[in-house]
Amino acid sequence: MCKVLLVAPSTYCEPKTMQADLSRVPPGIHRDRVLREEIQRV
Repeated sequence: MCKVLLVAPSTYCEPKTMQADLSRVPPGIHRDRVLREEIQRV
């Protein structure tokens, strides 16, 4: 899709890939997700 629409992979394809495969999510983003859930709980 990125090749057809000429969209930079870093702005569309990579984030979509990370959503599908959680093992590709950087540790900082994973930590932020966990903290976000804790903050919302409080």
